[in-house]
Amino acid sequence: MAPPMPATARTPSDTSVVIPRFTLIELQYPQGVAASAGTWIRIPSGNGFRPGLVTDAEIGLGGASLNLGLGISTSPNTEVEKGRSLGVQGVLLRTWPWWSPWLPTSTTYGGVEIFGHVFAYRCSLGVLWSVDRGVAPARLLTGGCGLGLP
Repeated sequence: MAPPMPATARTPSDTSVVIPRFTLIELQYPQGVAASAGTWIRIPSGNGFRPGLVTDAEIGLGGASLNLGLGISTSPNTEVEKGRSLGVQGVLLRTWPWWSPWLPTSTTYGGVEIFGHVFAYRCSLGVLWSVDRGVAPARLLTGGCGLGLP
């Protein structure tokens, strides 16, 4: 039997700083259906929750968005079914010039959203404001849920 590892020793996966993050499919408003890919840039801090920078690029029926924020996530050594994350992100959404299911086309929105992830389910809720002057709606609530990695 091997001796126990000292508290300061880390396994190779425990030292990973950049971790992929994606949502295979998400049902939401105003995108309708969307998918996203991004990364966690985490601060190694032992077991338990780790703070970090989180980024996403999302493409959906309504347009494309870039998200950047801060959050906390479980260690990479955590069992998949016990994976959790929580955070807040700034959002910049641009609707497609040819079609958007609920919003005006070729319009830019900026705002903030909070997200939570448990096992393979990620949900978000936020608010966006129109960056373009005189475009209705000037403010809208956003939200949705999907399947993916934290």
